[in-house]
This record gives sequence, structure tokens and C-alpha cells, in this order.
Amino acid sequence: MLLELRDVSKRFGGLQAVTGLSMTVAPRTIHGLIGPNGAGKSTVFNLLTGVLPLSSGEIVFKGERVSGLRPSEICRRGIARTFQATTLFRESTALENVLIACHLYAATAFVATLIGTAAYRDKERSVPRRAARGTDGAGERRHHGGAPRASR
Repeated sequence: MLLELRDVSKRFGGLQAVTGLSMTVAPRTIHGLIGPNGAGKSTVFNLLTGVLPLSSGEIVFKGERVSGLRPSEICRRGIARTFQATTLFRESTALENVLIACHLYAATAFVATLIGTAAYRDKERSVPRRAARGTDGAGERRHHGGAPRASR
């Protein structure tokens, strides 16, 4: 299983925002989390990404417990969230937006970047391949000499 939420709960004082949520996400599948305003959807994403700590339960990603890790550690393992600010890179393609997000995987030392070492160049070449894999199946394809633009 790619992702497992096991009996996840979140309390804010006397308010129970999420209660005993258990779900699994298999690799290469797409899932949605739907519900009315105030149902706890954003809270679940904040729990998944470590922005908020769990009150109880656990989150496992690729067989490793990630609940309790810092958001940066969870992000490096491959779980990140976006916000509904879709106009930030409005004129960019979906692939270009993913390329921007791939900076975590291309991080190199400042001096290596400045002088363009072989390790830096290798990482730079790997980013487009990683981004293309990230958009695979998401409708990002070249059509008639251009790529579809991000949703507006």
C-alpha cells in the first residue's frame, strides 16, 4: 500500500475535527476527499503533511510511519500539499508547475550550483524526468506543438 491512515483523529481542545479516519491509497490510483465545509478535509491534509500533529492514530507512507515527522521530512519522502492559490503560475503548463515543485530533489550545495559541478548538472538533468513521471496520467501531453495550460 502506498499510503495508510490508521484510526487518525485530531482534536482542537473540545472540538473533534477528525475522528477515527482509516483509509488506504494504492499506488497509481487517484482519490478524492469530499465533504461539506467544516467536515475536516483540510485538517486531514494538514495531518498527512505534518503541518498539524495527530491527536491519535498513525500515518504510514511506503511502509514507513511518517506521523510525528516534521513537514520538511514528510515532504522529502514524497508527500506535499498545495493550496488553492491556483493563479500563482497561471500561464505555466502542469509540467512546468511540477518542475518548480521538484526543487527539493535538485537541491545541491551553493558552491556546486555556482560553479556547475558534474553532480549539479546530473541533478539538473534528472529533474525533468522526475517531473514528467509526476504528471504521467494527469493529462499533461504535448498537443500540436504546445502543452495544455494549467487549470484556471
